[in-house]
Amino acid sequence: MGRSCIDRYVSSCEFIISTDVSDERFIRTRLPDSEKKICKGNYALIVMDGCLSFVHTISFKEIDVWILKDFHGQVWLKKHSIVTQSAKYPPLMDSSFPRECQNDLPDLRRLVV
Repeated sequence: MGRSCIDRYVSSCEFIISTDVSDERFIRTRLPDSEKKICKGNYALIVMDGCLSFVHTISFKEIDVWILKDFHGQVWLKKHSIVTQSAKYPPLMDSSFPRECQNDLPDLRRLVV
């Protein structure tokens, strides 16, 4: 929406650094206010519908998707909350692993948006 920025991860649970390419200015962009803990390893930045989006993996079963509606006002809008039911499956490399070593795989047929 007219925004020409490059967004970068930093070691922060509160913000990312955005570079406005029109004037090469660095801007601290706050991450969304979430009641769940945000850490560098549990989110991704993507572009969705032309807007910077924040995909927050809360757990194996829960993902929130936020979009930055107003870059200058730093207004985030929660677009989706995805909750899945997990199913157990044996690891691909060796199906003889004990049950406690098996991984969770969401049952996508039960996806709730």
